[in-house]
Amino acid sequence: RLARNFGIRGGVDLALSCDLPEASGMSSSSAVVIATFLCLSARNRLSAQLRARLPTAEALCHYLGCVENGQDCGHELPGDAGVGTFG
Repeated sequence: RLARNFGIRGGVDLALSCDLPEASGMSSSSAVVIATFLCLSARNRLSAQLRARLPTAEALCHYLGCVENGQDCGHELPGDAGVGTFG
């Protein structure tokens, strides 16, 4: 999705560790989506493009929520229906 929405080409190697209890309601999946996006954004130097397409922190948060839930974020940032979770 990030490749389609922002044209990224460079990847990253990530190692994640967490000691939160399963189903704790701590939004660990959201944290993983955000951390991954921030790493890929930095790796691909997307800061200017992000400001142009997602000009506020709220807009970026909304976009990342759409990424996690597989939804479109407006017509310019299409999602992948069926890949997200709701709940």
